[in-house]
Amino acid sequence: MLYFLLAAVIAVLPGHAAAGKPEETADYIAGTLIVFNDNGAWSWFQDERAIVDPVAGTLLVGSVSNKAGDGGAARDGNVELAVHSLETGATRVVALHERFEGDDHDAPALMIRPDGRYLAAYSKHNGDRLTHWRVSAEPHDATRALG
Repeated sequence: MLYFLLAAVIAVLPGHAAAGKPEETADYIAGTLIVFNDNGAWSWFQDERAIVDPVAGTLLVGSVSNKAGDGGAARDGNVELAVHSLETGATRVVALHERFEGDDHDAPALMIRPDGRYLAAYSKHNGDRLTHWRVSAEPHDATRALG
């Protein structure tokens, strides 16, 4: 669903200038910009990279950090989950796996299991043939690290 929303926003953007609106600078945001993670990357093939849990009222965004970003070497390779409250707007970043590999291909794919617990699956970019996974300890609660 998030992919559909992003596609819809992208489809609307070209019409902005065509509708006679003034051209804006390249970094203009027509609304409130929300940073879910100040050092998070993902590649095109992890799906779902972001999910909404309507029961918990949260948006979960998976990513991996890199030494070139905020937090530098201390966060390099952390597989992370940004937990964003749709009610309060607060975001908390939870490390699923510290110092894994600082490569955008290592970001987790996310799923809500039928029991309400979250599943995050990720692997190294050609580093080995293993798939790593984490399952949340409690249904609809990602505020604690997944075990």
